Amino acid sequence: RRLGRGAKVIGRKPQREIASRVYNLLIKLAFRTRFTDAQCGFKALSRAAADALLPLVQNNEWFFDTELLILAEKKGYRIKQIPVRWVDDPDSRVKILSTALEDLRGLWRLKRAGY
Repeated sequence: RRLGRGAKVIGRKPQREIASRVYNLLIKLAFRTRFTDAQCGFKALSRAAADALLPLVQNNEWFFDTELLILAEKKGYRIKQIPVRWVDDPDSRVKILSTALEDLRGLWRLKRAGY
Protein backbone atom coordinates (compact mmCIF):
# COMPACT_ATOMS: atom_id res chain seq x y z
CA ARG A 1 0.00 0.00 0.00
CA ARG A 2 1.18 3.45 -0.83
CA LEU A 3 -1.37 5.48 1.13
CA GLY A 4 -1.04 3.94 4.58
CA ARG A 5 1.16 4.12 7.63
CA GLY A 6 4.73 3.00 7.03
CA ALA A 7 4.77 3.68 3.28
CA LYS A 8 7.37 6.02 1.78
CA VAL A 9 6.41 8.01 -1.33
CA ILE A 10 9.06 9.85 -3.32
CA GLY A 11 8.51 12.41 -6.08
CA ARG A 12 4.75 12.16 -6.42
CA LYS A 13 3.00 15.19 -7.91
CA PRO A 14 0.33 16.75 -5.66
CA GLN A 15 -2.46 16.37 -8.25
CA ARG A 16 -1.80 12.62 -8.52
CA GLU A 17 -1.70 12.26 -4.74
CA ILE A 18 -4.99 14.14 -4.36
CA ALA A 19 -6.67 12.16 -7.16
CA SER A 20 -5.55 8.88 -5.58
CA ARG A 21 -6.75 9.84 -2.11
CA VAL A 22 -10.13 11.06 -3.42
CA TYR A 23 -10.57 7.85 -5.44
CA ASN A 24 -9.81 5.65 -2.44
CA LEU A 25 -12.13 7.72 -0.23
CA LEU A 26 -14.90 7.28 -2.81
CA ILE A 27 -14.38 3.51 -2.71
CA LYS A 28 -14.45 3.52 1.09
CA LEU A 29 -17.66 5.57 1.21
CA ALA A 30 -19.48 3.69 -1.55
CA PHE A 31 -18.47 0.15 -0.57
CA ARG A 32 -17.47 0.45 3.10
CA THR A 33 -14.13 -1.22 2.40
CA ARG A 34 -11.24 -1.44 4.84
CA PHE A 35 -8.26 -1.45 2.46
CA THR A 36 -6.44 1.85 1.99
CA ASP A 37 -5.05 1.78 -1.56
CA ALA A 38 -6.84 -0.02 -4.38
CA GLN A 39 -4.29 0.59 -7.08
CA CYS A 40 -0.79 0.38 -5.69
CA GLY A 41 1.29 -2.69 -5.22
CA PHE A 42 1.26 -6.35 -6.02
CA LYS A 43 -1.79 -8.51 -5.56
CA ALA A 44 -1.11 -12.06 -4.41
CA LEU A 45 -3.86 -14.65 -4.16
CA SER A 46 -4.06 -18.24 -3.11
CA ARG A 47 -5.05 -20.65 -5.87
CA ALA A 48 -8.46 -21.12 -4.25
CA ALA A 49 -9.05 -17.35 -4.05
CA ALA A 50 -7.92 -16.88 -7.66
CA ASP A 51 -10.24 -19.66 -8.84
CA ALA A 52 -13.17 -18.09 -6.97
CA LEU A 53 -12.55 -14.40 -7.70
CA LEU A 54 -10.93 -14.04 -11.12
CA PRO A 55 -13.96 -15.34 -13.06
CA LEU A 56 -16.00 -12.56 -11.38
CA VAL A 57 -13.64 -9.75 -12.41
CA GLN A 58 -14.92 -8.14 -15.60
CA ASN A 59 -12.30 -5.42 -16.16
CA ASN A 60 -8.90 -6.22 -17.65
CA GLU A 61 -7.61 -2.65 -17.63
CA TRP A 62 -6.66 -0.23 -14.84
CA PHE A 63 -9.84 -0.94 -12.83
CA PHE A 64 -8.87 -4.62 -12.45
CA ASP A 65 -7.08 -4.05 -9.10
CA THR A 66 -9.96 -2.14 -7.58
CA GLU A 67 -12.54 -4.64 -8.76
CA LEU A 68 -10.52 -7.58 -7.45
CA LEU A 69 -10.08 -5.99 -4.02
CA ILE A 70 -13.73 -4.98 -3.65
CA LEU A 71 -14.92 -8.44 -4.68
CA ALA A 72 -12.40 -10.15 -2.39
CA GLU A 73 -13.42 -8.11 0.63
CA LYS A 74 -17.15 -8.49 -0.04
CA LYS A 75 -16.71 -12.26 -0.45
CA GLY A 76 -14.98 -12.46 2.92
CA TYR A 77 -11.36 -12.88 1.89
CA ARG A 78 -8.70 -11.41 4.17
CA ILE A 79 -6.67 -8.60 2.61
CA LYS A 80 -3.21 -7.98 4.00
CA GLN A 81 -1.65 -4.62 3.22
CA ILE A 82 2.09 -4.16 3.31
CA PRO A 83 3.63 -0.66 3.14
CA VAL A 84 5.79 0.01 0.10
CA ARG A 85 8.52 2.40 -0.92
CA TRP A 86 7.03 4.18 -3.94
CA VAL A 87 9.19 6.20 -6.34
CA ASP A 88 6.95 8.04 -8.77
CA ASP A 89 7.80 7.76 -12.46
CA PRO A 90 7.98 11.29 -13.91
CA ASP A 91 7.48 9.78 -17.38
CA SER A 92 4.21 8.01 -16.48
CA ARG A 93 1.95 7.48 -19.49
CA VAL A 94 -1.22 6.92 -17.49
CA LYS A 95 -4.00 9.09 -18.89
CA ILE A 96 -5.65 10.29 -15.70
CA LEU A 97 -8.95 11.52 -17.17
CA SER A 98 -9.76 8.42 -19.23
CA THR A 99 -8.58 6.14 -16.42
CA ALA A 100 -10.73 8.02 -13.89
CA LEU A 101 -13.79 7.70 -16.14
CA GLU A 102 -13.16 3.97 -16.57
CA ASP A 103 -12.83 3.61 -12.80
CA LEU A 104 -16.07 5.51 -12.14
CA ARG A 105 -17.93 3.32 -14.64
CA GLY A 106 -16.53 0.23 -12.91
CA LEU A 107 -17.51 1.48 -9.47
CA TRP A 108 -21.02 2.23 -10.72
CA ARG A 109 -21.27 -1.26 -12.27
CA LEU A 110 -20.23 -2.91 -8.99
CA LYS A 111 -22.63 -0.75 -6.98
CA ARG A 112 -25.53 -1.66 -9.33
CA ALA A 113 -24.57 -5.32 -8.91
CA GLY A 114 -25.12 -5.02 -5.18
CA TYR A 115 -21.58 -4.82 -3.88
